[in-house]
Amino acid sequence: RHEWVPAFHNNSIDIEDINNRCSENIYKLIQRGEEAYNEQIKDIAIDIKNKNKKIVLITGPSSSGKTTSSYKLKKALAKQGVKSFVVNMDDFFKDLSTVPLREDGKPDIEGIVALDVKCVRNCFNDILTKGRTSMPTFDFATHKRTNKWKQYVIEDKSVIIMEGIHALNPVITKGLDKSKIYKLYV
Repeated sequence: RHEWVPAFHNNSIDIEDINNRCSENIYKLIQRGEEAYNEQIKDIAIDIKNKNKKIVLITGPSSSGKTTSSYKLKKALAKQGVKSFVVNMDDFFKDLSTVPLREDGKPDIEGIVALDVKCVRNCFNDILTKGRTSMPTFDFATHKRTNKWKQYVIEDKSVIIMEGIHALNPVITKGLDKSKIYKLYV
């Protein structure tokens, strides 16, 4: 544990400790926090490489750092000799006109029902069984999937990193080889 990283006790944060450290030197606290975070990312990259994972799923609440963590992990994996591709789960949205409606009559764009889960699973299955897949792209301006699909080849030392708020929902990986999937919560 870094001396300037806030104390954790029984899986809870010591708020008084954080307040004291902020009062003493907020910049040092931020710097040490960043160092600890980067060290965790490095350790995760090593773990992914050593366990020969092929799919990394990253989730967390809105604005929690999913995208930032994905790209930091990509960089850390590269230092381990592992090629990776960052994919946003948003590309698997269904066309807005096909999304089920909530009770208030508006499309349920936050629920798992807004995602083409079958397509996600098919892409993951292709990665795990064939080492390649094609993934859709979504156009937020038109609220529709485009005709452009991205091709990915997952060789011996390469990984797909997918981030999104539903990435750890068990329906996403249902029926897939879980031993090749690494899950992270930010």
